[in-house]
Formats: sequence, C-alpha cells, structure tokens
Amino acid sequence: MGIARPRKDFTDLLLALLVGLTFTGYPAISFMSLPFGITGDQSRILTVPYRMVVLALSLFLFLNAWRRKRLFVGTAMHWLFISLWSIYAFRLTYETVFHAETLLFPVYYYWAFGFGVCFGSNLAFMQPLPERASRLAPWFVWGLALIANLAGLVFRRQEMLLDKRLEVTELLNPISYGQCAVTLILMSGYLALNARKIRNMIFLAACAIPGVFILAITASRSPLLSFLGGMCLLGIYGIKRGAGWKTMLGATVAMGVLPIGIQFLLQGDSAITGRVMDSYADIKFGGQVDRFVLWSRAFEQYQQSPYIGNGLEITGVGYPHNITVETLLTMGLGGCVLFIWLQVCFIAKAKAVLAFDSTAWMSLLALQYMVLTIFSGSFYCSPEFWGLVLLLAGSFGKQLTRPMEHRFG
Repeated sequence: MGIARPRKDFTDLLLALLVGLTFTGYPAISFMSLPFGITGDQSRILTVPYRMVVLALSLFLFLNAWRRKRLFVGTAMHWLFISLWSIYAFRLTYETVFHAETLLFPVYYYWAFGFGVCFGSNLAFMQPLPERASRLAPWFVWGLALIANLAGLVFRRQEMLLDKRLEVTELLNPISYGQCAVTLILMSGYLALNARKIRNMIFLAACAIPGVFILAITASRSPLLSFLGGMCLLGIYGIKRGAGWKTMLGATVAMGVLPIGIQFLLQGDSAITGRVMDSYADIKFGGQVDRFVLWSRAFEQYQQSPYIGNGLEITGVGYPHNITVETLLTMGLGGCVLFIWLQVCFIAKAKAVLAFDSTAWMSLLALQYMVLTIFSGSFYCSPEFWGLVLLLAGSFGKQLTRPMEHRFG
C-alpha cells in the first residue's frame, strides 16, 4: 500500500481571499455594469451574485473553523459584537411586526444587508487570522482595489475629464468608490514599505497613482478625511520600521500624492476644490452641513424614547450616516454605551497591531473605516467595519510571534 499524501489545506488562502472580497471586492465588480449600459437601481442586480459568494465562503470557513475547534470568542470585542447584533435583531423584529410601513425600504432589505452582508459574511473572522493568511490578505485587498481603480480610469475616463465627477448609482457612488481609492493608496504604501527590493518598492508605490486620481475626482468628504489620517498613520508605521522622514517623504512623492494632488487642487473647477470651498462657505456663512442636519433630526427622534430607542432609522429619511448616532436612535442609551465601548476597544487593538508587520495593515484600514462610521456608515450596511471588529478582536493569538522588522537605515 502506498503512503497516503497529506491533504492540502487552503484555509489560509481562502481566509485571505475573503478579506480581499470584504474590503475591495464590491467596487472591483462595480464596472461590470458599464459595458451593458446598466445604471441606477438596475445595477443592484449585479451585487446579488457577489454578496452570495462572499456569504457562502464565510459560512464555509466558519463551519470549518467550528469543526476544527478554531473559533475564538474570548475577548470583550467579540461579546460586544454579539450583544449589539442581538439587540439590533430584537429592534428589527419589532419594527418588522409593528411598524413596517414606516420603513424607507422593504423589510427584507434590512434583514438581508444586516444579517447577510454584515453579520453572516464576517462570521469566518471569528477565528484568529493565521500569520500566513494575515500576510496574504493585504495583497488580495490591494489587487482588487487596483483593478477597481484602473477600471474607473478606463471606463469613466471621458466623464472624469469633462464632468469631474462619478455618476451616483447603486454600484458607483462617490463615498464607496472614494474609500476604495484610499484603500489602494494605503495598501500600496504598506506593501511598498515591506518590499525587500527597491524596484518592487517603486512599483508598488506607483500603483497608488490611480487611487489618487479617483480620490480627487470623487471628492467625497469621508474618503478625503480617511486619506489624510491614513497617510499620517502610514508615515508613523514607516518611521517605526526604521525609515527616516526623508525616506517617507520620498515614498509619498513616489505614490504621486503631492504632484497629482496639487494638480487637482490648482484646478478651479475640479470636484475636490469645489467640495472644499462649499464646506468652507457653509461654515463661514452659517450654512447647514447635511450630516449635521441628519444627526440633529436623529437626536430629536431619539428623545421621544431615550431608554430603548425610537425606530430603526430617521422616519422618512433613512439612517443618520453615523453609527454612534444610529445606535442611540435604534437601541437607546444602553446600546449606544455598548457601541462606544466597542469603539474604544477597536482603537486600542488597532494601535496594538501596528507593532506587527503581518497585522499593521489592519491599523490602516481601521483608521479609514473608523472615519467612515462617523460620516457615512450605517449599522446594517457597513461590512468592512464589522469585519475589522472581528479581525482585530482575534488578532492576538499564537500566530503573531514576530514583531516589526527594521529594514531601513
């Protein structure tokens, strides 16, 4: 009898792929609609196969981890995650039974996005991410982000050059596509700092250029703020790895942030300049910024029932574009306190994983999506944020043994 060969285990590879699909898979498929002239609400159809694939892969990896006894739910972040989603399930059930007519979208929309896209599609991350998967994951995130941003420049070149904006549809909206651009910039910088050869470093840094173009064209506030914060954190990471400020400055220039950013800023009719000037005018002349109006309306509605919350969203408007405000509205004071506690743990873990080369990319994404939860996020439709919650919660297992390497100087 021959010796049985050990079965190959692709779990690490599949986990890394799932991370990539979670953060940049959605915008990577967005331009599939363009060759067929599909826009507006019709483009929602294209998201269904993608969402189903991600959910199926996550459930498979979750059950596989359960069978191998790899699941880990032993931190405060895990229990806060479970508690918040349990409370949300009760609120959603109540609204479904008694107040379905007041909801902005059909009931199935909230259940599908909440427990299919955000909860179910991230269950696989209830296991500590092995070091091999953690080192492969940023490559998948970067690769899909690069595809998405290059596709944006190719398929929307004429519109971008003439109108300086992207058409808002289900798949192509300035916030999600701007965030994808920020992800490409940050992951390019992270991978460039970890490259062992100078030519690889230059190539990876240069791959951020399409992201800078897209970011400047979409000109959405939350991606711009994410970009500014992420670049600061990326600089700190580079200095921690032994790179001097001159090296970091050179890497920034190589990514095209300065030359391309200045080019767009100097164009009087560019989208990014217009966005900055509009925001400045609102502040100077006492105008109301739309996000502040939403938060104010949400708080007024919450005050009608401060202990248990009041509704699933702002009646007739939708979610308030701030998850902290949303938890206050939907879960009352107790739910909001739990979410703030989760945010504190989230920030602490994001700071801690910056000390490891294999997990520092999580810190960059954590800062990016923390900003998103403040200005654009929703509880039931922020899969990237909830994925990061679970990734960070399980980030300190036996798989992290090698601290940051100093490869510069």
